[in-house]
Amino acid sequence: MVTTVRCLVWRHRLPDHLFRKLTKFSCLSQILTRTLQFSGWTVFLKGQWDRATFVTNYLPLALFPLLYIISRIVYRVQPVKPLDMDFVTNIDEIEAETYVGHLLDSFHP
Repeated sequence: MVTTVRCLVWRHRLPDHLFRKLTKFSCLSQILTRTLQFSGWTVFLKGQWDRATFVTNYLPLALFPLLYIISRIVYRVQPVKPLDMDFVTNIDEIEAETYVGHLLDSFHP
């Protein structure tokens, strides 16, 4: 008779627990970094400098976090957790305002 032994390993005791928690963040940050790094890299080649391309590609890199932090300080509003978001209240009014079915009905003979 063969008996099987079940090993019970708690995930928080594994050495890579912190790494697994940060995986989403690290993946998103790498995608953002690589996109920003290669989006306007041609302006750094010799003789290819273009001020407009540099500004439009790299200004948002500094401007977005700055504006986000300033807005958090000025408006003093905490971000809403996804579980606290309400997608049900007043949905009938929203659907009535955005209903485009009457436009589609006019195309039928």
